[in-house]
Amino acid sequence: MDDQSYYQQQLELAREMAQHGLRKPSLQICFNLRVHTDLSLYTRALVNMTLADLTDLKEHPDKLKYAEEALQLARELLVSTRL
Repeated sequence: MDDQSYYQQQLELAREMAQHGLRKPSLQICFNLRVHTDLSLYTRALVNMTLADLTDLKEHPDKLKYAEEALQLARELLVSTRL
């Protein structure tokens, strides 16, 4: 299994855990994924969208940055697919 497949598998696990109410372990997986500099733009955007959805505003008052980064990554993906 290559790194990108592993990262996507981890993200899917985090999303499933969140659906079952396991928010904290799901967030930990996502925060761990964010530190990988070799994440694809697509996976990084999904990680950030997941963080924007799951983070608590009281615990992460800057949670908007995750949504903003996801939007920026989506724009980059759009531009790269047009080339």
